[in-house]
Amino acid sequence: MTAPKKSEKARDTAAGGRPPVLCEADSAPNAYALLCIWFMIAGIAVFLLLQLAHIDIVDNTIALPGLAGALCFLAAAEVFGLAVDHRRPCLKYVLILLSVLAVTVAGVFLTYHTILASVFPLLIAAQYTHKRLVLFSFVLSVVSVFLIVILGYAFGLCDANMVLETVSGIATYHGVLNAAIPTLGERLPTLLLFFALPRCLIIAALVPMINALADSRNKLLLRELEIKYLGEHDYLTGFYNRDKYVTMARDLYGTLPRIAVVYFDVNNLKDINDAFGHDNGDKLLMHAAASISGALSGGMDAYRLGGDEFVVVIPGAGADGAVAFIEKWKRKLDELNSLDPDFACVIACGYAVGAGADLSAVVHLADRNMYVNKGKSKAGKEL
Repeated sequence: MTAPKKSEKARDTAAGGRPPVLCEADSAPNAYALLCIWFMIAGIAVFLLLQLAHIDIVDNTIALPGLAGALCFLAAAEVFGLAVDHRRPCLKYVLILLSVLAVTVAGVFLTYHTILASVFPLLIAAQYTHKRLVLFSFVLSVVSVFLIVILGYAFGLCDANMVLETVSGIATYHGVLNAAIPTLGERLPTLLLFFALPRCLIIAALVPMINALADSRNKLLLRELEIKYLGEHDYLTGFYNRDKYVTMARDLYGTLPRIAVVYFDVNNLKDINDAFGHDNGDKLLMHAAASISGALSGGMDAYRLGGDEFVVVIPGAGADGAVAFIEKWKRKLDELNSLDPDFACVIACGYAVGAGADLSAVVHLADRNMYVNKGKSKAGKEL
């Protein structure tokens, strides 16, 4: 073998060096959002019971439509959450939408009681790491605020009805307030500018804080995933490491009725390290890993057990499956070697099959068969 050249193409075809971008599923945040919605349902249910028991003083024609409507939308969110896999990307958007609709219906009829509820959808969005979801929630919340202010003035227990008539200190009215309430058309500009706009600005002020929380949470999650990845993978090749192999052997492979193991060993790694440096030796390993990675298919697991030794475990496969994989790997290795003839990689391999409960014996036999093939290749015979 001639001195390896620093070929970018060969490096790019190698399997490893950097962990892939990892993303957290939405399952846990969706479950938390559904729990928050349950709390909202419980609170509204208590309010409804107080109303039906005539403990609350709000007129039923106002209170019941607001409370019942909000309950219907929140219940729909829970039903949808039960019917859909929590990992589905659409679930979080549906939960936000139904929460906004619930707040809007309650707010139209009961603005006194629901003024703080307008931030509820934003707080749900804060559980996720998606800024676009915060923006989605903010836009819907702004629309909701305008609807609550405008429709609430016309139909509900609206705080604007009172506040717009009491624009001075209490002493000005001498304890008596007696004035006609203007129509919606007369008060619409004031409602939009004095009520809806300030409330939207307050909600908007929360968005940067929620985005900051989402960014911080996202960084923590990515760091945790990176630590987990690095703990299970070989930094150079991207394959699973020995620790992961031990875990899988204990928790999965030992339970399988049939398993195939293909054992690889890279020839001349020590000579390359000694003659040309460890950087080129690492390049040789990445070249070998790329050939193995190119032959992998669903269900196969590749490991770097250490040094120049690699193992591929094929659950449920027999001899035919192992041979088919090896033939595919040989074609991939020849293809990669042809791209960089000065850096041709020679790898010996051997395989064995057996029961998962006998995994150690199967691996040992595959290792022994690999050394038999290594001897044949050095003697110039077919691998």
